Amino acid sequence: SAPDRHELNMAFLFEHTDYYNTVGKDPQKLKEILTRWQVGLHGRGWVGLAFNNHDQPRVVSCFGDDTRYREESAKLFATLLLTLEGTPFLFQGEEIGMTNAVYATIEEYNDVGTVNLYREQVAAGADPQVVFERVRATSRDRGRSPYQWDGSADAGFTTGIPWIGVNPNHVAVNLQENLDDPDSIFHYYRRMIALRKATPALVYGRFEAVPAPDALFVYRRIGDEGSCLVVLNLSEESVEFAAEGTLLIGTHAQPEKNRLQPYEARVYRE
Repeated sequence: SAPDRHELNMAFLFEHTDYYNTVGKDPQKLKEILTRWQVGLHGRGWVGLAFNNHDQPRVVSCFGDDTRYREESAKLFATLLLTLEGTPFLFQGEEIGMTNAVYATIEEYNDVGTVNLYREQVAAGADPQVVFERVRATSRDRGRSPYQWDGSADAGFTTGIPWIGVNPNHVAVNLQENLDDPDSIFHYYRRMIALRKATPALVYGRFEAVPAPDALFVYRRIGDEGSCLVVLNLSEESVEFAAEGTLLIGTHAQPEKNRLQPYEARVYRE
């Protein structure tokens, strides 16, 4: 809340994740929501920035592409999270690009909402397979699978029996693989965090949306000591955009002048 009201120090906003659960992936809606809150709360309140939690789907799976562009998507949302005003929060596995867990049978789900809805609708005469596909697409268990430490049995999480099944992709998507790769999602998060800590404008600067093609989310963070331009391609297509300034960080090793690749992100000092 506003500092002069002496109430709450921080507010968590869920509008950007709630809309996904009702209408699905919509980059324009995501941009509209984040812009409205960033502009409206500047100087009036402070927010906790989060895309994931134990009740929400994985950010890479819901807003990005968790197959062909999983790494690019994860790095892009790391850039977005760490260039907005507020206090960033990471949910376990976000820093290595963990994806939604998908299970084959209703018996593998523990989420009480998922299980109860399935039972109620089947008891009312609905087709079990149709109901299962529906509840599987919205289950809170999507983001609750065990942390993927390595590619061993049960992802190195336990030698016992986990409360819910490990995501089968843990063989390739795990912390150890990330630690071993200097260009991994994990190491990109570290570089982004370091950049944020060293750049006051990214923490306290005023947010200003910049006109851009629909596929892009472009904005400035304007501080007392200068400004940064953030350019994010939220699509699976390459998009033309001319940006001026010194490139501070980017998701791609060889960025192309005036064109962004699918799910590419860049931060410039202007």
